[in-house]
Amino acid sequence: EKIISKVNAVVGEELGKDTSAYAKSLEDHAVCISIMGNHEDASEELLEVLKTKQEALGTISVHCAATYNNMGANYVRWGKCEKALSCFMKSIEILKGLYGTIVSVNFGFAFHNIANCLIQMQEKEKAIDYLEKALPLLEKLYGSIHVVVQEAKKRLESVKEGEVPKNLTFLSYGSVEVQQNNLSFDISSL
Repeated sequence: EKIISKVNAVVGEELGKDTSAYAKSLEDHAVCISIMGNHEDASEELLEVLKTKQEALGTISVHCAATYNNMGANYVRWGKCEKALSCFMKSIEILKGLYGTIVSVNFGFAFHNIANCLIQMQEKEKAIDYLEKALPLLEKLYGSIHVVVQEAKKRLESVKEGEVPKNLTFLSYGSVEVQQNNLSFDISSL
């Protein structure tokens, strides 16, 4: 966290706080402190990131969708599932606006996170639907043997068997993943 804070300070001083480089650096920091449990500060930083991205890129961009996803992951770690669902759905709304009938692998993160949120809320049938949507997208991104995909498959099976999985993982974007994962494919066959 200290290293990322120093990077944020340098980037902010050198490039200005209204730049995308600063926003990416701040977002990485927010995700880090969210995972560490500092949800209130992470929430404030993510709102600042979203504002910066919206001013620079407009409200409909893959980068804004990623920030909404990260905001949702922070809220669910914070125990605020309703707010988290709202953020994940906003991420999906933006992605649909960008891709229409084409689905980016970026949807996989949101679908995965919505499923885990619904599991926590005891809405198992809805969670199964979202996990089934997330899996092919995550497989396309990571490959079938990646730990994220394997955990999602195990989670899907256990929810189908009526179990409530513990230790759910919520996927967050780092600044690199957003750029690398901007792949898409037609899901009409799904």
